[in-house]
Amino acid sequence: MEILLIGGTGFIGQAVSLCFKSKAVPVFILTRNPKEENHRFWDPQNKEVEGESLKNITHIINLNGAGIAEKRWTPSRKRELYSSRIEATEYLFELTESHCPMLQHYIGISGINAFGFSEGKTFQEKDPFGSDYLSTLVRDWESAHWRFQTRVKTTVVRLGMVLDPSGGAYTKMAVPTRLGLGSVVGSGKQLVPWISLEDVVGLLYHLCAAKNDFPPIIHGVCAHSTMAEISHFIAHEEGKKIWLPNLPSFIVHLLFGSMGQLLTRSLNVGNSSLIATGYTIKNTTLNAITDAKKN
Repeated sequence: MEILLIGGTGFIGQAVSLCFKSKAVPVFILTRNPKEENHRFWDPQNKEVEGESLKNITHIINLNGAGIAEKRWTPSRKRELYSSRIEATEYLFELTESHCPMLQHYIGISGINAFGFSEGKTFQEKDPFGSDYLSTLVRDWESAHWRFQTRVKTTVVRLGMVLDPSGGAYTKMAVPTRLGLGSVVGSGKQLVPWISLEDVVGLLYHLCAAKNDFPPIIHGVCAHSTMAEISHFIAHEEGKKIWLPNLPSFIVHLLFGSMGQLLTRSLNVGNSSLIATGYTIKNTTLNAITDAKKN
């Protein structure tokens, strides 16, 4: 087994890379700024790649994509979100045809926000895409992933909010909390599907190493918690308390525009597809995420 990671220098990618390396599995990372021995240059915008050393790649994990919640969704930002996902994946498909003759399995990461939002419905893998901006972005992103299905086994993993004290949503939410300015967004009752970083890494390794069949679309979700529960969990881990009143939804939308719905609306999804892979979830409660690190 030899792994090619796209998006391998980010929060999730670094953890995935370390996991495979710890198991003596060769890992190569495509990046615009190669700095390590296992880094290989690529520039999907200009269709350039250092592909000579990719001939033994058997598995691709595509984590590429500009951060959904990092900036306000201006027209230029939407263009960047689209290009870094769809156009980069389409170029990846092109280059693997000539540079990765040993490829066996392609795993494309996607987002769980594929259905819009609902207070009552539990969305399953086969439910239709929503009509909001984020759902259409995920739809087009997954369409690019599915191009690989014509050539090799293809799996799409829709990740929920990835939680870990080392980065991602946790660190962004922890900043105001550390300053004593923590607040629960919206009503606090909105459900958030989440997955621990440990389980993202474990699931991706399992999908690469497993010999059994599993569903082509997997909801990468450990559990659901309310926004209030997540906010108070982070505050507790940071040794703080949330004493400010909730931040009203209309202020969130004034500050962040349509991106604010990620923070203020409920989403509930099933994860039977993850269970069907044979992977055993390690963290089913928020406290479990950090308990293992303390022991």
